[in-house]
Amino acid sequence: MSLLLLFLGTAQATTFTSALSLPDLAARSDHAVQGRVVALEPVLRGERIWTLARVDVAEGPDVDVWVLGGCLPERDLCMTVAGSPRPEVGERVFAFLSEGRVTGLAQGWFVLHGEDAVRDLSGLVFADGRAPVASVRVAELLEAARAIPRR
Repeated sequence: MSLLLLFLGTAQATTFTSALSLPDLAARSDHAVQGRVVALEPVLRGERIWTLARVDVAEGPDVDVWVLGGCLPERDLCMTVAGSPRPEVGERVFAFLSEGRVTGLAQGWFVLHGEDAVRDLSGLVFADGRAPVASVRVAELLEAARAIPRR
């Protein structure tokens, strides 16, 4: 069995000029979704691997969310992107989305634990030195999502 690796450089982190606040995430998103990840499907699109995460939303139809990175075991091919969310089946999540993709990489992807929402910011670096808070209340996410502009 051969192993083919896809490299997008040797960066260990993705750098943002500054962290995105919840109002920033809302302003850059076209909608937000809250639900449970029920399926993951890695897909090769051009030269990149994306993972299609299907989120079961209680108040509506399932939503497909594109996340950069993933593995195609049948092709011995993986792509990891520093700072990209890594969804898992069964997780309860809240995500800010723009054109079907998570806004701000992991900044816009929260895993829900009761009334708390946590995001994994590892792999993200902020040029101004100030990272966003890793944990917020679900109520804060819902409040921020109400400000998403209607397009």
